[in-house]
Amino acid sequence: MESRGGVNVNKKQNGSVGLKGSKFWNLFYPGHVHLPENSAYFCKESGRNCIAVVVRHLDALVITDFNNHLIERKVDDKVFVEPERSIQSDPANTLSVEFFAKGNSQGKFAVWTRDHYYKIYREQCFTEITIGCEVDNYYDDEGIEFFHRLFDRFIMLYRVVASDPSAASISSIKHNVPVIRTARFQYPENLSELPPFERLRRSIPPVFEIFKQLSVFEFAEHASRLQVDRMNIATRVGHHFTVGTTISEGRQALSECYEALHRLRNYRYAVIDAFSVIEVEAFSFFDDSSRLPGDIRSRFNKKKTKRGVVSIKDVIHSFLPQILEVDLARFPKLIGDLDRSRILRHDAVHERSKMGASETEFVMNTASSFLIASESWRNRMGK
Repeated sequence: MESRGGVNVNKKQNGSVGLKGSKFWNLFYPGHVHLPENSAYFCKESGRNCIAVVVRHLDALVITDFNNHLIERKVDDKVFVEPERSIQSDPANTLSVEFFAKGNSQGKFAVWTRDHYYKIYREQCFTEITIGCEVDNYYDDEGIEFFHRLFDRFIMLYRVVASDPSAASISSIKHNVPVIRTARFQYPENLSELPPFERLRRSIPPVFEIFKQLSVFEFAEHASRLQVDRMNIATRVGHHFTVGTTISEGRQALSECYEALHRLRNYRYAVIDAFSVIEVEAFSFFDDSSRLPGDIRSRFNKKKTKRGVVSIKDVIHSFLPQILEVDLARFPKLIGDLDRSRILRHDAVHERSKMGASETEFVMNTASSFLIASESWRNRMGK
């Protein structure tokens, strides 16, 4: 993996305009990509010769220290950020555990110190990957979008072939988001005569020092929110905790939808999951229909006998308006919103339509309103 017959060029030099070369992006991808180290893969993307290289697998040391902080130090009018305390290890004051992945005889360790504010030392697997392409002028700045497109093409093909659900596109990575670094290489004459794949393979630089893209989102998402009424939340939590309030299955399921949306940022799945909460709650009225008026039970059973199944569309239009008659005064648009949510879910599943934030918010808010109406009905029925 070293550059041969040329120079790793990272800034413009006089007289080099128009010379053919290559550009590379490098990252430490979170997780173990099950491809051989130093294996290279060639393709064409947007008419350019391209290469993807699995450089190596490596384990990084991850430290969680509950008695340490990042602090600012000022030196010669410059501000530096560093740990308040140096990282030290006392083997006599630790508890270590070795664990094994299924089918793997090589173990991994996790180490805890015995302090009250303890430290955890563990290793996490990464895969170093380099992506590259040829450029007609090595000053041409192929944007980061080109890298994203090329990398995602490679990693998603791997995901499907290897049946590895842990592999994710760049935009889908939410934790240990890799830093993207770049380097350029100007072809000398002896290299430009080689086949494209060999040119690219030989021009891969040994080190990458230019930061192109990084993300702080995963660190910022746990920052304290400023606009939170903590005393109000504390009062409400204390009340429900004391009186023994239970969380309904529907509420728990919808909460998990919000959690999945927060972690995966996948609006389409969120729409599908949120409407599933609506569907389960809607049909639950008929699990024990003894509390329902007789004409509703009769019509429901007649439809089920005639068709063999009652659709969610039937439930929304033919039964819920009568079941939730009292609660519709509070939520006058609920039936229409439920039907629109049904259509959005149909489009997301069967048409694979793209869902955005507004559609997702609409379905989730509709599910929340429906759960409130359903719970109100059950309270009146003594259920």
